[in-house]
Amino acid sequence: MNEPRACWRSVIAAATAVTAIATGTAAAAAAPAAVGRPEVPSGFRPESTSWLTPNHGFVLGYAPCPTSTWCPALVETTDAGRTWHRRPAPRLLLPDTHDQVLIVFGSARDAFASDGTHLITTHDAGRHWSPARITASASSRVRNRPVTSDGTFARALIGVEVGSS
Repeated sequence: MNEPRACWRSVIAAATAVTAIATGTAAAAAAPAAVGRPEVPSGFRPESTSWLTPNHGFVLGYAPCPTSTWCPALVETTDAGRTWHRRPAPRLLLPDTHDQVLIVFGSARDAFASDGTHLITTHDAGRHWSPARITASASSRVRNRPVTSDGTFARALIGVEVGSS
């Protein structure tokens, strides 16, 4: 039963990576960055994480900016948090209730982000974000379906079309 241990390692790696970003101790902070574009923005506050593997994850957060109080920032790691790279962030304002910010990557190219009011999506690794269009047909229904090779189940609304508008 190595699966639970692997799962806990992922959780621990994610928590360690978010803590490193929040405290500014991530190795990426010391790595050379593009001029004017640090890998992890100064004052970055993580709000949500999404991990494809124990090594490959994303953190959506906010950093102080000149145009408003907080600007969204998205960083990605492919080495369990040792280094971080900036990615185009979804344009979502930081809501008063921070607990509603969410980022979910289904692959390195496909993601959904929300501020609790708006739902936006990308299908090109964040180069373009657009409002998500969700429609359900009369035949839509909720079912449990295995979504991983180890038989992990998720509750899904079958028959829902999700796309960009």
